[in-house]
Amino acid sequence: MPLSNSTIRGLADALTEDVVSYIFDSERYAEFMQEMIPAAIENKLGEIDEDVKYDLAMCVMDNISMGRM
Repeated sequence: MPLSNSTIRGLADALTEDVVSYIFDSERYAEFMQEMIPAAIENKLGEIDEDVKYDLAMCVMDNISMGRM
């Protein structure tokens, strides 16, 4: 028997915080972010000094982590 849309929505709402925590606590997430954030910064700013890019990437990653649920 399939679940109703409201049941699916309720389960999704109940699971969201745990899923976000699981993602943020994952080593794969950290590796992905360490690869993607510098690439995104370079995409927006063009080629920049590696130290500056690293510092910016760490600040952006902190901002993203602070925004978690």
